[in-house]
Amino acid sequence: MTTTALQASLPVIVLIDDDGFGVQMLDELIQGFSDTTKICHTDPIEAMKWIDRHGADVVITDYDMPGANGIDLIKHLRGRPATSDVPILMITSIEDPAIRLSALDAGASDFITKPFESPEVRARVRNMLALRAGQKSLKQRAETLSAEVAATVRSITAREQETILRLARAAEYRDSDTRAHLRRLAETPGSSPVD
Repeated sequence: MTTTALQASLPVIVLIDDDGFGVQMLDELIQGFSDTTKICHTDPIEAMKWIDRHGADVVITDYDMPGANGIDLIKHLRGRPATSDVPILMITSIEDPAIRLSALDAGASDFITKPFESPEVRARVRNMLALRAGQKSLKQRAETLSAEVAATVRSITAREQETILRLARAAEYRDSDTRAHLRRLAETPGSSPVD
């Protein structure tokens, strides 16, 4: 597997902070997650566009950014089916409880105020990655079950049609007056059995 293909299969963590130092700090903080792909953005609008095109498994965002704040970004992601359940961690130095509540109401999965403890952030990101892996596993299982149900329904329908055709043929052999009529009914799509 090529490096690019391997990275494509790894969980994607998107880091968003208008301060380049803040993004670098977050990137260094989660360096221990070697089994992930990290994408860094300093422009929240560009980050939204990138996530819309490529998706994300975990988003870590600052609150106070020009163009769109962290809550705007959360609302944007929650408003799209492809990203409506992506875990989002907001990290900010603003200690206003109203902002925390607004972020959580908008759909943030978690919220941390700076300064923070590095092990705590890593633990929360690890939990979010596990949550996302579980979400993807459930979605894949639901799709597999849906396909199995559809295949089973097709099989049952085919057997029902075969049974009706065989019953019609059996009835033909017993009564010569109804032979062709019953065969025509049995072979007509959407027809109901004769009482």
